This record gives sequence, structure tokens and C-alpha cells, in this order.
Amino acid sequence: MVVVRRAVPCGNLIPVGVRGSSRSQRFAAFIEPESILVRSTPEDLADHPEYRTKEIPAFAALAIIHPLLSASSLTWGPTGSAGFELASGVSTTTADSDLDLLIRVPERLPLEAAQALMNGLAGLPCRVDAQLETPHGAVSLSEYVDGDRPLLLRTNWGPRMTTNPWEPR
Repeated sequence: MVVVRRAVPCGNLIPVGVRGSSRSQRFAAFIEPESILVRSTPEDLADHPEYRTKEIPAFAALAIIHPLLSASSLTWGPTGSAGFELASGVSTTTADSDLDLLIRVPERLPLEAAQALMNGLAGLPCRVDAQLETPHGAVSLSEYVDGDRPLLLRTNWGPRMTTNPWEPR
């Protein structure tokens, strides 16, 4: 089981991370597309609202926000340890894990909509780290809402600063 990671592509090879049961058990690698047997996107993993909600606060948070995000026009899903566990069945999420979310926003997200989204993610059983995935990379939802510019944009070619993550540099 591997996860796709942000990295400079190497020919037609896909950058992946091999992940073990703990944070210290990770390894960066590349695989050929033909080696992929099963593929799960964060969006595929969003529809597990009752999975381990009593034991793990990150899954309880996912169950709480599921109706809010599912009712929106946003495309979203869990990443990080919760996403890995939902995809693999390997228990990697702990009581201390935060909930990492990917929210795809191919067009500029109005600041008012981003603020409403942040408000919906407040007061949950764990910290939620939501990333807005634009066509050019990802920015933190909380940084975007804070209004400070420039923003840190995470790209396959490394991080860069931007004032507008929806515009190419």
C-alpha cells in the first residue's frame, strides 16, 4: 500500500510514499502506472461516516462534517492517517491524530464560502487540517481565510509563495 505524494515527476513514474503503521515508517519511492492494482482517491474515502467514531476522534470529526461537506458543491475527502486507514484497513489513526482533508477547488473559492467552511470545521473532537487543492497546488484553508498574503502553495515542484493560488505563476 502506497500513497501518492507531491514530488517532481520522474518520467512516467508516479511519486509515492510507502507508509507503515507509525509516522517514522515512511519511505519515498516511484512506481510505474502499470503497477497500480487498486486506486482510491480522497473522494472515494469520504463516505465512511460511522467508521471507528467511538475510538478515534478524527473519525468522529469526519462523521460530524460529512453531512456539511456532502451537502456542499465541493469535492472532498480525507487524506493523512485517516485516509490511509480507510483505504488500507491498517489501523494507523490514533486518538491523537488530526483529520487531514483535501477539498478540490478548481475555481477561486469566495472568501465568505471559505469562512463558512472554517466555521463548520470549528469545535470538532480533533484538529482539522483542510487543504484547498487548486489547479496549481494546495493551500491551507485556515491561511486562506486569515487573509494574510502571500500564501504557501504546496506544489509537485516544492513550496512557493503566491498571492493567488488559482493563477499560474
